[in-house]
Amino acid sequence: MKSLFSNSKSLVLFACCLFVFNAEAQKVIFSDRDLALQEKYSFFNLLKNISVSDQAVGSVSQYRAVQPLSQNVHSVRDAALATEALMAMYVRYPVGNEKATIKKMLIEQVQFQQKTVSSAMSTQLGLGTAYFSLDGSNTTLMQPRVQSEALALRAISMIKLYNLARVEQWREFQALRKVLFDNTIGSRGLLKLDLDFIVQTWMAPSFDLWSQVNGRHFANLILLKKALIGGSAVASSNGDLSSSRTYAAEAGKIQNELEKFWDASKKSLVSTKGSLSGSLNKSFLWDSSVLFGLIEGQVADGTWNMGDDRVISSLDQMQEMFRRLYPVNQNNQLAPAMGRYPEDSMGQPLVQVTSLMAQYYYDLNAEISAQGKITITDLNLPFFNRISAGSNYLLKPGVVIVRKLPLFQFIQQALLNEGDRFLARLLTYKNSDATLSEQFSRLTSLMQGPQNSTAATTAFLSAKSSRDSLLGSNKKLQAFKAVRR
Repeated sequence: MKSLFSNSKSLVLFACCLFVFNAEAQKVIFSDRDLALQEKYSFFNLLKNISVSDQAVGSVSQYRAVQPLSQNVHSVRDAALATEALMAMYVRYPVGNEKATIKKMLIEQVQFQQKTVSSAMSTQLGLGTAYFSLDGSNTTLMQPRVQSEALALRAISMIKLYNLARVEQWREFQALRKVLFDNTIGSRGLLKLDLDFIVQTWMAPSFDLWSQVNGRHFANLILLKKALIGGSAVASSNGDLSSSRTYAAEAGKIQNELEKFWDASKKSLVSTKGSLSGSLNKSFLWDSSVLFGLIEGQVADGTWNMGDDRVISSLDQMQEMFRRLYPVNQNNQLAPAMGRYPEDSMGQPLVQVTSLMAQYYYDLNAEISAQGKITITDLNLPFFNRISAGSNYLLKPGVVIVRKLPLFQFIQQALLNEGDRFLARLLTYKNSDATLSEQFSRLTSLMQGPQNSTAATTAFLSAKSSRDSLLGSNKKLQAFKAVRR
């Protein structure tokens, strides 16, 4: 095997390189038709979890909706993810009845949010409340606690909806703007209430993604930062320059806090700092809430992007840890089923997290393709050595792989293959009715737990959308893929 050594400066690979391709890495895992059918089924299964009942229109069940309504809860986090999935489908549909129906459902999401915000304001937890009854009132089925990641995701989804309505010049835009961000004195605009609440409370502890640990969490903070950055632009467009500056300034402070979650000794991000509750004997390393935050918290400010070598190192270690943790991941041609965290000894792999890992590979691929080069560092070296296995090169820190080289194209294809291996696990073990459950069995990989999970379904739809964007923007990769088929 050839080696590529660095000198005192970054060494750019040059000359025509020959590769010995790994045949298994090029194996067709599923057809595009299989994936498209699952996307169709998943979208319609998601719609089943969004209520059209008169007393609960616009609410989102966490799992398959059952009667009575009083035995279900509306999750603020899942509702935000469902809203984003609806928007993605709205953009893809041509003009027609389907598009009009989705638009109506998006507006109903805002109307239901009005109910929940009114209920939340009357509680001690206020806007940090994460769960409601399906009629919009406060629920007694879930323990009340602040989960700031849910609040952030709600704001992010409403910002995207605001921008979609503005760009497309919806006839409802002015009414929607008034509901979301009316900057008059004494305004009760829903988005402005959320953003102002974030400014006041982002430094306070909150529960993590798993509703277990109270503290300061990477995922929560990166999502709060994204909400404030988007909110700053919305405030500016509404002439509220004071709020715009405040949101931007607080986002900068959060970015400074996020830097503290890097553990250089472990070469990994940690999920939690300053825990106030029982840590469940957690190390807070390789917690997949970090993956969730990175995927959902991406902003165009050049920080914590998919190609950050700290991100690559953290998620590569996480993947390897889960590969070793679950019996079902041993000697399996599919990518490893992913769970919550290593100390979750009785827990099962989650369908949502497995989809998120697929999306990570697609998004990283898209970022690398856009930049046109890959710089090898001490941190990302183990990852790229694994991904480039099957070529005849052993990489070294300091190497820069540029677009024109065959190795660059090999890595692009390897990243696509790796993402596909994660989605292949979903397609292989989906339920007979094409629904996605909350979990895989750690022993058999069969889906189990609550069926038609909103979190699992929206994660799959998001990963599929990232894959489509990647192949649509990368013509060479798409052409290679067509030949491979």
